[in-house]
Amino acid sequence: MPDPTPSPAPQPGATPAPTPAPVPNPIAAAPSPTPNPAPTPEPAQAWGDNWRQTYAGEDAKLLARLERYQSPKAALDALIAAQNRISSGELRKPLGENASSEEVASYRQQNGIPEKPEGYFEKLPEGLVIGAEDKPLFENFAKGLHALNADPKIAHYAVKWYNDFLDEQGAKTVEADTSQKTEVEDALRAEWGNDYRANINHIHGFLSSAPEGVAALVMNARGPDGRAILNDAHVVRWLASVSRELNPVGTIVPGSGGTSTATIDTEITGIEKLMGDRSSAYWKGPEASKMQARYRDLIDARETLKKRNAA
Repeated sequence: MPDPTPSPAPQPGATPAPTPAPVPNPIAAAPSPTPNPAPTPEPAQAWGDNWRQTYAGEDAKLLARLERYQSPKAALDALIAAQNRISSGELRKPLGENASSEEVASYRQQNGIPEKPEGYFEKLPEGLVIGAEDKPLFENFAKGLHALNADPKIAHYAVKWYNDFLDEQGAKTVEADTSQKTEVEDALRAEWGNDYRANINHIHGFLSSAPEGVAALVMNARGPDGRAILNDAHVVRWLASVSRELNPVGTIVPGSGGTSTATIDTEITGIEKLMGDRSSAYWKGPEASKMQARYRDLIDARETLKKRNAA
C-alpha cells in the first residue's frame, strides 16, 4: 500500500559560485629571450687538407703538378677544360717524327695545311697582295713552312708583316731623302753661290753622256747607311769637279754641232762685240749679270780645253 505521506520534493542543488577572474598584474613579466640558433657546422672536406699527398702517394712529380692547384675543385676544373679542348679539336695529336706520307697527308687535311707550299698564298685575306718582285722570296719561304706543317695563318701574317714593313720603311726613306736633299742643297748653295746651278747642270750633263742605264744607277744609288749618294755633299762636290774637268763645255754649249772649241770661240766673239757697246745687254738690262757670268764660264771652258789638248 502506498505511503500516504508524500516524500518532500528534493531541493535543487546549489549553483557553484563562479571562479573569480584573475586580477591582472600591473607589471607584466618580460618575455624570455629567444636563444640564438647554434651555427651550422661547415661540411667537412671530403679530401682533407692533405688531398694532394693522398692522391699522389709516393709520386713526387705528380705531387709537384698538384701543387699548381689551390683546391681539388681547381684541379677538376682544369681537367674538364682540357677535355673540352681535346673534344673540340683544339688539341690534336702532333705528327710523329717518322710519320708516313699517308699520316702526313691526313694531318695536313685535319689542320687546314695545304697539300703544296704554294697553297699557303692561294687564299690570302682581303687586302693582302704579294708583289711580283717578292714572289721568289715568298715561294722559298712557303717551302720552309710546308716542311714544318705550319698553320696557314703564319704565312698570312708573314705577308701582312712584310707589306707593312715595306710601307713603313718606304715612308721613312722618302722623309729622309727630302730632308737630306734640302740639307745638301742649302750647304752647296752657300758654298758655290751663283755657280750652284751651273755645277748641278754640269753633273747632269756628265751623267747623261754615260752608257744607257748608268745615269739611273748612279742617281738611284745609296750608301751602306741607306743615304742616296747624291744627297751626300762630298759626292756632289766630286762629281761637279770631275764633270767640269772631263767635259768643261757640257752645259755651256749643250747639243751644239762642230767642235767644242770652235763653238765656244764663236759665242765668246759674239759676247765680246756686245762688250764694246756700254749700252748693250752685256752691260745693262735684266740679263746683264747672267751674260757676264756666261762669258766667264766660256773663257774657263776654253782654257780647260786648251790645257787638255796640249797634254
